[in-house]
Amino acid sequence: MGPDSSGPADFSSSPRRKDESCCGLTSPADVPGPIPVPWAIFGLRARPGGPEDSLRARIVRVVGEETPALGFARGVWMEGLVDTDVPREVADHVVAVLSEALANTTRHAQADRAQVVLTAGGHEVTLTVTDNGVGIPSGGRRSGLRNMAERAEPLGGHLDVSRPDGGGATLRWRVPLPVT
Repeated sequence: MGPDSSGPADFSSSPRRKDESCCGLTSPADVPGPIPVPWAIFGLRARPGGPEDSLRARIVRVVGEETPALGFARGVWMEGLVDTDVPREVADHVVAVLSEALANTTRHAQADRAQVVLTAGGHEVTLTVTDNGVGIPSGGRRSGLRNMAERAEPLGGHLDVSRPDGGGATLRWRVPLPVT
């Protein structure tokens, strides 16, 4: 879903340039003019332990590792205080679910486009992975999807899988965040 939650994100028409070295992630360096305030705030509020341990960095790393196998860069969008509002335990699950979802896209989807959207807000974290491939066949193996759902359930969350009107698949993994 795009940042306005109206449908799958289409990064090809984004007014911001994509930095291909960072798997389609729009960064402050890609935005003309001064660094937008949200980027500056996210940068200042990163978790202790170094920026390489942040959820944002881990997401970009997973996407980057999967990109060569698929043959194209995936679009990545992150919104909200993902590095401060998402506890480490939940972040570990987010990274594992993303890795499984992208591996499934690589192995099964026959897609030529995919987007990853991670949002933290409204007291929940949501990971959405959308592709334009063949979709999820009925009656196929579901072990990867079952594993992703089983990661959400003990945390009070759930996994939804749907087929967008234009084809492909959308996986949405949601987990509530602790109220602070």
